[in-house]
Amino acid sequence: MIFGDYNQGRVFKIENSQMHKEAGSRVRSVEFILLKGKNGLWFIEAKSSSPKSETSWDRYQEFIGEITEKFIHSFNMLCAWYLGRLSDYDEIGTDLKAITGKMADFVFVLVIRGHKMEWLLPLQEELRQELKYHNSIWNSKIIVMNDEIAREYHLII
Repeated sequence: MIFGDYNQGRVFKIENSQMHKEAGSRVRSVEFILLKGKNGLWFIEAKSSSPKSETSWDRYQEFIGEITEKFIHSFNMLCAWYLGRLSDYDEIGTDLKAITGKMADFVFVLVIRGHKMEWLLPLQEELRQELKYHNSIWNSKIIVMNDEIAREYHLII
């Protein structure tokens, strides 16, 4: 999957950022954070596949944990930057810098290449349950989509 050619002011490539590298090897991150629309902070994670709960429950639960961790760690790094704790890093796009927490809509997005439509909702619901506490505190949202839907959202080319 090739993600869009976004305006650099609207994207933070957190996975390859100095901020992430210096946070340490135990800190995980999504691919990037995108300012979508007026105030949507979309935390985008991409996968080429996912395990099925019917064939390997343990690996499926591990996968859910890994994705959840990436979302939360990335969220924490961005919030730490906004609060001035990681302000030494000037890697965040100018439009992203202008967003304030009060106006931000936090959306965690998992894009899985080639995933069948009928597999999306159960995985989304599992992630929603795993992040229920976060969703209730921050009013965040979870979206799981395949590459077909990601094209409709203009996330991938």
